[in-house]
Amino acid sequence: MGTHALIMATDAPPLGHPAGGLGRARAALMHTVAARRGVWLAASDRPLAHDGSWLKPVEVDAHTLAAHRDGYCHTSLAPVYFGHTALPRQEEAWLQAHRAVSASYARVAARLAAPGATVWLHDYHLQLVPSLLRRLRPDVRIGLSLHSPFPPAESFLALAARDDILRSLLAADVVGFQDPRSEANFVNLAAPQRPITTLTLPMPADTGPIAHLATDRRVQAAAARIRLALRPAGVIFLGTGGDDPADGSVQQLREFARLLAAGLLDPERSAFIHLAPARPGDTEQRAEIERLVAQINGEHGRPGFCPVHYQRQDLPAADLTALYLAADVMVATPMRDRPTPHAAEYCAARLDGRGRIVLSEFSSGTGQLPHAHVVNPHEPEALGRAMLEAAADAGRPSAAMALMRRQILTDGVSQWAQQFLARLAPVHDPLEGLWHRAHASDTGNRLTATAPHP
Repeated sequence: MGTHALIMATDAPPLGHPAGGLGRARAALMHTVAARRGVWLAASDRPLAHDGSWLKPVEVDAHTLAAHRDGYCHTSLAPVYFGHTALPRQEEAWLQAHRAVSASYARVAARLAAPGATVWLHDYHLQLVPSLLRRLRPDVRIGLSLHSPFPPAESFLALAARDDILRSLLAADVVGFQDPRSEANFVNLAAPQRPITTLTLPMPADTGPIAHLATDRRVQAAAARIRLALRPAGVIFLGTGGDDPADGSVQQLREFARLLAAGLLDPERSAFIHLAPARPGDTEQRAEIERLVAQINGEHGRPGFCPVHYQRQDLPAADLTALYLAADVMVATPMRDRPTPHAAEYCAARLDGRGRIVLSEFSSGTGQLPHAHVVNPHEPEALGRAMLEAAADAGRPSAAMALMRRQILTDGVSQWAQQFLARLAPVHDPLEGLWHRAHASDTGNRLTATAPHP
């Protein structure tokens, strides 16, 4: 047995990977690990740059790691979990690599964990670890946070490893979900088997660094230069989304085009910045985004001014913050259940209460942004109305924006981690002297004792 009271485990290291949005939030969990004198596990086929007392590699050869990440996780699991298809490509070699990586995580965690330690696993990449670890170390507390949606039964049951995944999730003490629909999907599958602790507790964006950068005069000067470059645009929309059809990028651009064509937005005074990450994705989606950008600029642009500005790159945090300061309206409207960390970061950057946010009802961040313009993105005209309303109000300071900013900066990643770890702590029944599992209801913040571990 080891000496670490907390084991944090993710598929990739918290440092040295593209950081935007949830990437920055995961990196912020390093403070939780350090405060509890814990250790962070991450799979790697080479020495980790920050390998030391707090970061430990789960050593996997390059071939196995690629089959696990790019094969099983990206090609088999992700399309089902994110709702892209109910019939994913599945190969036995990928699944075996996924099992091998999961077993390696379980062995390393079992070796490093102190008696009764807490092991906190993150995302669907590590779903098979709880059952493997439980066999090796029945004394530890195991939690798993899913930062992706959890699919409905008809999609989940298409996975060849469905029984092993469900059995492993049931071996955890707590499973956290990013949205109530995902939690309900899992509970519907798990309920016939035995009680399980679940809660809806989406990980917030790490907004502190963005808020700090927003006060930097150099960043503010960069934002002013962006607005100057986009003149004569009087209203600037900012949308972020990759090549995932569920990001809502195509719908945003189509509605922007409709508003321009209908004369509801002045083509001479309106601009839309679409920021996409550099990583590859759905090629058809990317082609459609680029077609729409060219169409809008061809129909409504003129020499020296284009209504749509399309950037496909991973920006440094300072450059991203400058965009947040320059934009009047943030449009974050995923078509399915998704986190929207850029919306929270945008709010954190708005120091004076100006600016507005158009948010999808499928965003897991609606709780943090209760005064945003919330829409059903599947209703195009509703999205258009919300964009117009937000643009009309964006120049005026708003007490609601200021209130949301204070809430976002208060409810940070460290507080979120404390909440999850508190739920993961065992609940003691003084009458029976037993350690019970608890079912957490995020709607009423109630805990109900259920059966102990079998």
